[in-house]
Amino acid sequence: MLELAASCNFVCCHPSHGDEKKYCINSALHTEDHKFDCEHKESYSSNILDVCFCCDTTGSMSSYIEKSKSTCVRIMTEILKMPHSDTRSV
Repeated sequence: MLELAASCNFVCCHPSHGDEKKYCINSALHTEDHKFDCEHKESYSSNILDVCFCCDTTGSMSSYIEKSKSTCVRIMTEILKMPHSDTRSV
């Protein structure tokens, strides 16, 4: 698990990978360009933005949950206004 946290999570989105994810082989906090262990060796970026909201829903947080939900809606509304070529929602 520690190994995963220490790795860069930038993904090469070249169509040749299909559903298989190819991650940058550098460490998480690298400052050089992303490097990939795949045939084209250069990063192929995408305009897809993945967003994840996590919220503590235990009883002690009940007074904050409604505000958190409205904040998530506000953030997503702003993101959807941004220029993009692909939007996914799940």
